[in-house]
Amino acid sequence: MRILVVIISFLISSIAVAQVERASFIFDNRDTSSYLSYGTWIYCSTSGYLRDITGDVGYAAPGEYHVISYLTDSLIIKKSRFYLYMTQDCSGPALTKFTFTNGSVVNLDPVDSGPYHFTGFVNGVKITCRDGSKNC
Repeated sequence: MRILVVIISFLISSIAVAQVERASFIFDNRDTSSYLSYGTWIYCSTSGYLRDITGDVGYAAPGEYHVISYLTDSLIIKKSRFYLYMTQDCSGPALTKFTFTNGSVVNLDPVDSGPYHFTGFVNGVKITCRDGSKNC
Protein backbone atom coordinates (compact mmCIF):
# COMPACT_ATOMS: atom_id res chain seq x y z
CA MET A 1 0.00 0.00 0.00
CA ARG A 2 2.78 2.40 0.91
CA ILE A 3 4.46 1.80 -2.47
CA LEU A 4 1.20 2.56 -4.26
CA VAL A 5 0.88 5.87 -2.39
CA VAL A 6 4.44 6.82 -3.35
CA ILE A 7 3.81 5.98 -7.01
CA ILE A 8 0.55 7.93 -7.12
CA SER A 9 2.19 10.92 -5.41
CA PHE A 10 5.02 10.86 -7.95
CA LEU A 11 2.60 10.71 -10.89
CA ILE A 12 0.51 13.59 -9.56
CA SER A 13 3.58 15.78 -8.99
CA SER A 14 4.90 14.90 -12.46
CA ILE A 15 1.64 15.91 -14.09
CA ALA A 16 1.50 19.12 -12.07
CA VAL A 17 4.93 20.30 -13.25
CA ALA A 18 4.57 19.17 -16.86
CA GLN A 19 4.63 22.23 -19.07
CA VAL A 20 4.41 22.80 -22.77
CA GLU A 21 7.87 23.74 -23.99
CA ARG A 22 8.14 26.92 -26.02
CA ALA A 23 11.02 28.31 -28.00
CA SER A 24 11.71 31.51 -29.88
CA PHE A 25 12.63 32.33 -33.45
CA ILE A 26 14.09 35.72 -34.35
CA PHE A 27 13.86 37.84 -37.47
CA ASP A 28 16.44 40.63 -37.16
CA ASN A 29 15.06 43.13 -39.65
CA ARG A 30 16.67 46.21 -38.07
CA ASP A 31 18.83 46.98 -41.11
CA THR A 32 16.13 47.19 -43.80
CA SER A 33 13.25 49.46 -44.76
CA SER A 34 11.01 46.54 -45.80
CA TYR A 35 8.41 44.42 -44.12
CA LEU A 36 9.14 40.70 -43.77
CA SER A 37 6.79 37.72 -43.71
CA TYR A 38 7.32 33.98 -43.99
CA GLY A 39 5.35 30.94 -44.96
CA THR A 40 5.33 27.28 -45.89
CA TRP A 41 4.19 26.10 -49.30
CA ILE A 42 0.62 26.20 -47.94
CA TYR A 43 0.45 28.76 -45.12
CA CYS A 44 1.45 32.41 -44.77
CA SER A 45 2.57 33.73 -41.39
CA THR A 46 -0.04 36.49 -41.43
CA SER A 47 -3.08 34.22 -41.62
CA GLY A 48 -4.34 30.75 -40.91
CA TYR A 49 -2.52 27.94 -39.24
CA LEU A 50 0.92 29.53 -38.70
CA ARG A 51 -0.62 32.56 -37.06
CA ASP A 52 -2.70 30.30 -34.82
CA ILE A 53 0.40 28.33 -33.74
CA THR A 54 2.53 31.35 -32.91
CA GLY A 55 -0.14 33.85 -31.84
CA ASP A 56 2.01 36.40 -33.65
CA VAL A 57 1.04 39.17 -36.09
CA GLY A 58 3.03 37.25 -38.70
CA TYR A 59 5.39 39.91 -39.97
CA ALA A 60 8.37 42.00 -38.92
CA ALA A 61 8.12 45.74 -39.55
CA PRO A 62 10.98 47.68 -41.13
CA GLY A 63 13.74 48.20 -38.57
CA GLU A 64 12.28 45.64 -36.13
CA TYR A 65 13.95 42.90 -34.08
CA HIS A 66 11.03 40.48 -34.15
CA VAL A 67 10.79 37.51 -31.76
CA ILE A 68 8.23 34.75 -32.34
CA SER A 69 7.34 32.22 -29.66
CA TYR A 70 6.23 28.77 -30.79
CA LEU A 71 5.54 25.33 -29.39
CA THR A 72 8.58 23.12 -29.88
CA ASP A 73 6.44 20.05 -30.48
CA SER A 74 4.48 21.65 -33.32
CA LEU A 75 4.92 19.34 -36.30
CA ILE A 76 4.63 22.10 -38.89
CA ILE A 77 7.43 24.05 -37.20
CA LYS A 78 9.69 21.01 -36.88
CA LYS A 79 9.21 19.57 -40.37
CA SER A 80 8.65 22.50 -42.74
CA ARG A 81 10.74 24.41 -45.20
CA PHE A 82 9.92 28.09 -44.82
CA TYR A 83 9.98 30.80 -47.46
CA LEU A 84 10.90 34.39 -46.65
CA TYR A 85 9.16 37.33 -48.32
CA MET A 86 10.16 40.96 -47.99
CA THR A 87 6.51 42.02 -47.90
CA GLN A 88 3.92 42.20 -45.12
CA ASP A 89 1.69 39.40 -46.44
CA CYS A 90 3.77 36.76 -48.32
CA SER A 91 3.00 38.45 -51.63
CA GLY A 92 5.55 38.59 -54.40
CA PRO A 93 8.37 36.12 -54.86
CA ALA A 94 9.95 34.19 -52.02
CA LEU A 95 13.50 35.54 -51.78
CA THR A 96 15.05 32.72 -49.78
CA LYS A 97 14.01 29.47 -48.15
CA PHE A 98 15.12 28.17 -44.80
CA THR A 99 14.89 25.20 -42.48
CA PHE A 100 15.88 25.00 -38.85
CA THR A 101 16.00 22.80 -35.82
CA ASN A 102 15.51 24.45 -32.44
CA GLY A 103 18.93 25.36 -31.04
CA SER A 104 20.70 25.20 -34.41
CA VAL A 105 21.93 27.69 -36.96
CA VAL A 106 19.31 28.39 -39.62
CA ASN A 107 20.16 27.08 -43.09
CA LEU A 108 19.29 29.55 -45.88
CA ASP A 109 19.28 29.14 -49.67
CA PRO A 110 20.17 31.49 -51.29
CA VAL A 111 21.90 33.93 -48.96
CA ASP A 112 21.71 36.81 -51.47
CA SER A 113 18.52 37.69 -53.33
CA GLY A 114 17.68 40.99 -54.97
CA PRO A 115 18.94 43.81 -52.76
CA TYR A 116 18.94 41.62 -49.62
CA HIS A 117 21.50 39.50 -47.80
CA PHE A 118 20.30 36.79 -45.38
CA THR A 119 22.44 35.43 -42.54
CA GLY A 120 21.37 32.49 -40.41
CA PHE A 121 22.19 32.26 -36.72
CA VAL A 122 20.92 30.03 -33.91
CA ASN A 123 17.10 30.19 -34.08
CA GLY A 124 17.06 33.22 -36.34
CA VAL A 125 17.71 35.12 -39.54
CA LYS A 126 19.35 38.54 -39.95
CA ILE A 127 18.39 40.54 -43.02
CA THR A 128 20.60 43.33 -44.37
CA CYS A 129 20.86 45.33 -47.58
CA ARG A 130 23.57 44.11 -49.91
CA ASP A 131 24.71 47.67 -50.65
CA GLY A 132 25.30 48.39 -46.94
CA SER A 133 22.49 50.97 -46.70
CA LYS A 134 19.22 50.52 -44.81
CA ASN A 135 17.15 51.40 -47.88
CA CYS A 136 16.08 48.08 -49.27
